Amino acid sequence: EYVVYGDTNWIPLANPTNGTYTLDQLAPNTHYSVRMRSNCGGGDYSTWITADFTTECGLASIPFTENFNSYGTGNNAFPDCWTKFNNYSTTPYPYITATNNSGSTGGSLYFYSGTASYNIAVMPELNVDVNTLEVTFYLRVGSASNGLIVGVMTDANDFNGFVPVDTVFCTSLSVFEYKEVDLNTYTGTGRFIAFKSLTTSTGAIYFDDLNVDLIPSCKRPG
Repeated sequence: EYVVYGDTNWIPLANPTNGTYTLDQLAPNTHYSVRMRSNCGGGDYSTWITADFTTECGLASIPFTENFNSYGTGNNAFPDCWTKFNNYSTTPYPYITATNNSGSTGGSLYFYSGTASYNIAVMPELNVDVNTLEVTFYLRVGSASNGLIVGVMTDANDFNGFVPVDTVFCTSLSVFEYKEVDLNTYTGTGRFIAFKSLTTSTGAIYFDDLNVDLIPSCKRPG
């Protein structure tokens, strides 16, 4: 029998053959419990043994949204199935912080780097070509020269493959501003959208309320 972890309505399975059983039709990035017992015949059963496991991330679909409110806050808080790089310090930037967010509660993704360094946050792999997509988010900076580079990667574990598509700045300081980036100029085959800090002055960048969807046929006014 198996369930999504924490559920109490166990789903029965057929008896395994040769001691093995393959579970399919499972959701990606989901924590499950599975349990089994011996059937010795005549209504005689052993006690249950239980194991837990989490499925792999799989491909993310669109529309894709992330408000960074479901993972806690602090140095070790980071969204599931994302990847990050940091050559600024041993502090694991970027991470989710409660210091600033574009709403009244929750967190935002906090980048901090210097003039010759960077942080990168890489989304899960998408199941569509990224050059059909629009990326929207809220951005907050403390220095007018600091911004965020939106790019694409073909391998989430190889930061050298980061291909920049657009660089976004803010017109005001220390407030969140809404940003839109179309990826239709990207000509590669990568399906990992990534965000890289641009800091000409050492400081913080806050990133929140991400949405990725198809480029609309009727764009809102700029």
